[in-house]
Amino acid sequence: MSGLRISSAHFKLGAWVTFAWLLGGVFSWIFIGPPAPLVGARESRNHVAAELAQALARPVIAVDLAALERVKLWGMERNGQPSAPPQQPGTVEKKIPWNVTAQVVRGNERYLVLFQPESKAIQQVRVGEKMPDGTKLLSVELNSFTVRLPNGKKRTTELHG
Repeated sequence: MSGLRISSAHFKLGAWVTFAWLLGGVFSWIFIGPPAPLVGARESRNHVAAELAQALARPVIAVDLAALERVKLWGMERNGQPSAPPQQPGTVEKKIPWNVTAQVVRGNERYLVLFQPESKAIQQVRVGEKMPDGTKLLSVELNSFTVRLPNGKKRTTELHG
């Protein structure tokens, strides 16, 4: 068998070195402590930094408490009473979808043909008239039409077909 052979003298020497090393470590751990100036936080010479550190150390719970009070977990108030139902927004109109089926540009005659799929109604809207959604038709071109929205802004819609 070939291999590494260690003599008994070398083995004993290694054991003594390991024992001395462990004994020194345990002795240092138990009996040698760091000097007092190395323990604890050092005082800052900058008073602004010290005040900031103190401010960060103090918890400010008012903001967190206000955020928690706005959220009603599990539909309950803090006193155990059920929360009020959410407020209903004002009257919401049901939007009726109208599709632009055709645009007519014939001389001075310009209008859109709209189709409402639910009731299968067809309606013509000439330039200057109001569309079913309340917008006013301002112009009809070959590939687009422009309306004035209820808020006063203009919107142009391109037609591809």
